[in-house]
Amino acid sequence: MPDMTILNKYKQTRLELTECDHRVLEILGDFVPDNVFDSHAHINPAGGASNENESYAGYCEWMGPVLGNPSNIRLNMLAEVLGEEMRTLEGRRVVNDYLSGELAKAPKCVGSPLVGPDDTPEQIAELLSRPQVGGIKCYATTAPAEKAATMVTQDFLSEAVWEAANERKLPICLHLIRYNGLADAHNMEYIKTMTARYPDAKLVLAHAARGFASWAAVENIHKVAGIDNVWFDISCICEVGPIASAIMQTAGKKVMWGSDYPVCKYRGRSVSIGDNNIGLTGPVYGALEPLLQERAAPACLYALENLMAVKQAAILLNLDQTQIEDIFYNNAMKLYGLTD
Repeated sequence: MPDMTILNKYKQTRLELTECDHRVLEILGDFVPDNVFDSHAHINPAGGASNENESYAGYCEWMGPVLGNPSNIRLNMLAEVLGEEMRTLEGRRVVNDYLSGELAKAPKCVGSPLVGPDDTPEQIAELLSRPQVGGIKCYATTAPAEKAATMVTQDFLSEAVWEAANERKLPICLHLIRYNGLADAHNMEYIKTMTARYPDAKLVLAHAARGFASWAAVENIHKVAGIDNVWFDISCICEVGPIASAIMQTAGKKVMWGSDYPVCKYRGRSVSIGDNNIGLTGPVYGALEPLLQERAAPACLYALENLMAVKQAAILLNLDQTQIEDIFYNNAMKLYGLTD
C-alpha cells in the first residue's frame, strides 16, 4: 500500500494547469470526443487512506478541462478501495452507501460497488439490486492481511461474486495483483478458467491487464483478447505499447478509456523499467524535481500523460474517428447496456 500522505503532496486537489499541461493540451487538440464514458473512476467519501472526498461533481469540475470540456460525461463509478477498513463489512458499507448517494445525483452514470471475499450471496445480491449498479468491483485490500505475501486472485474475488455476475450478466472490474500481470502463470490460468466457467459474466482487466510493465501486456494480451467475455480498460497507462496491443488484439471493440480518477490527479507518470515499472510520482517525483526544474520540464498530470499515450496509439494504428469514439464512449455504453 503506498504512503498516501506522501502521494497526496503531489495530487492536485484543485486543477492548476502548468505550462507543461498547457503544451500537452495543445498537442491533444480536439482528440478527445465530445462524448466521454470514463470506465474507471473511483468515487469515495472523506476518510480512509486518501482522506479526501471524491464526488461526481468534483470529477466533472476537475476532469472537464483536462478532457477538453466534453458536453457529455458518463462514469462507471467505482467504490474506493484504500484503507484497512476495506477488509471489514462495515468499511465497505460506508463506501458503497456513498456510491449509491452519488449515483442518485448522476442519472446517466453507473456504479460498481465494492465486494469482499467474505460477502455472502445475500449481501452481494443486495448491493447489485441498488439503482444504477452496472458492475462489480473487487480489490486486493479486501483480502485478509495475512494473505498479503502470497496473494492470489481467489483471496479477494470469491466464487459467489462470479456466480452473481454470471446470473446478472454483469462486468467484474479486476485489478490483477500479482507481479507481471498477464505474464504471471496464475493470473493467466485464473482468467481462462473463470471466464470459461462463467461465460455470462464479463471480466474487465483494469489498466490494460496490469500493463504498467509494458512487456507483460504487449507479449501476452493476445492470449486472452479472443475470449468473448474479456474486456480491457486502459486507465492510467502512460505508455503506448499496452494500449495499442489491447486495441489491436480486440479490433478496438472491447477496449475502454478510463482515468483512474483520482490517481490521475498526481503529477508524473508510470514507466517501464526492465521487467517491472515505477511510478514517477510521490517521493520519486520529489527526488526528480530539481532536475525537472533545471530543464524547465515540470511533470505533467497523470491524466494528460495517459491521454497522450492513447492519442499516439491511435495515430500509430491509424484509427478513424469512429474507432476513437468507440474507445472513449461506445464500447462502455455497450458493456453496461446503456443507450443515449
